[in-house]
Amino acid sequence: MPRGVVTADSAYGTDLAFRDGVRALGLDYTVAIRSNTLVWPPGAKPRSP
Repeated sequence: MPRGVVTADSAYGTDLAFRDGVRALGLDYTVAIRSNTLVWPPGAKPRSP
């Protein structure tokens, strides 16, 4: 069976062990995140308020 992309809801999206485990299996993933999750572009650092 061909492998696809693992998808998951926000409960798994905030679970680092889950995401690390998926990557350890060599799988790509997309997960939902909670609406109050702070994000920034790769390489950027969060700014102090």
